[in-house]
Amino acid sequence: MSLVLLVALLDPLEIAHDLGKADGSDVAAGFGVCLLALVARTLKWKRILRRMEIRIPFWRLLEVYTISYWFSTFLPGSLGGDVYKVYDLARATDKKIRPALAVVIERLTGVMSLLTVTSLALLVYGRDLPLPAWLMPVLIGGAVAATVALLAGLLFFESIWMLINRLFPWTASLIKAEKVAQFGEVSVELRRNHLLFIEAVALGIVVQLLVLLSYYLMAKAISDGVSPYFFFTLYPLVEIASMIPISINGMGVREGLTVYAMKVYAVSPSLAMSMGILFRLVAIALAVLGGILLMLRRNGGWKVSGGQTAG
Repeated sequence: MSLVLLVALLDPLEIAHDLGKADGSDVAAGFGVCLLALVARTLKWKRILRRMEIRIPFWRLLEVYTISYWFSTFLPGSLGGDVYKVYDLARATDKKIRPALAVVIERLTGVMSLLTVTSLALLVYGRDLPLPAWLMPVLIGGAVAATVALLAGLLFFESIWMLINRLFPWTASLIKAEKVAQFGEVSVELRRNHLLFIEAVALGIVVQLLVLLSYYLMAKAISDGVSPYFFFTLYPLVEIASMIPISINGMGVREGLTVYAMKVYAVSPSLAMSMGILFRLVAIALAVLGGILLMLRRNGGWKVSGGQTAG
C-alpha cells in the first residue's frame, strides 16, 4: 500500500515511461549479478554451517536460500526468509539450536559487512559526494560507530547487556531473559570460533559488493547519470533502514528512502522511483523463482539431495 501511495503521489506515467525505456542489457547484467550474489550468499552460509560442524550439500542450501526469498517477500521487514531457513535446516539436524544460531550469525554478519563497506567507501570516496562539508563527518562517524557497536554486540552481547542493566535498571524488561541467553550463545560461538567470524564477515563483504553492483547496473539501465559512488556510500544506509519491520519486505520504505537519498545527485523523484521499482521487480523475480522451487518440492517434482548432517 505504501509503495502504491508513493507512485500515486509522484508521476505514474513518467515512472512507467522510464521503466519502459530501461536498457535491457543493463537490466540483464544486474539480474545476473543478483544471481551471482545469491550463489555467494549460499557459499557464505555453507561456510558458516561447516564451521559449526553442520554439513549440508551446497545445492540443497541454494534451494533453501532461494525459497527463503519467497517468504521474505510476504512478511514484514526482510526476516521472513530467515524463519524459513531455520525451519528447513532444523529438520536436517538433531541439534535444533545450531541452525538458528547459524542463521542469526549469517544475518548479523551481513549487516556488519554492509556497514563495513559503507564506512570504508565513505572514508575513501566521501569527498566526491555532493554533500555539505559538515555532513560528511556525521555520516562517516555514524557509520564507523555503528560498525564498532555491532562488532562489540556480536562478540560481547551478554557483558554489554549486563552493564546496560546496571546503569539503567529499567532496560532489563526490554528483552526477555531467554532471548538474552540466545543472543549470548551467538557471542560465545563467535568468540570460540574466530575463523567463523572472520570468514563470515569477509564473504559478507563480497556478497554486499555484488549486491550493490547489481543495484548500480539496474539504475544505469534507466539513467547513465547516476554515480556508482552513490551505491557504495549512501545506498547501504537505505538497505539497512529498509530492514526495519514496518512494512512487508520493506516495501515502500526502500523506495521512499531511495527517492530521498538520490536527491543528493539531483535525480528527480519520478526517476528515482523508477529505479526503486526496478530493484523491487528483480527482487520479486527471485521470489517467484523461490516460489516455483517450493511448489516443485511440495509436489515431489524436484528434490535436491539433502545429505546427512553432523551437528
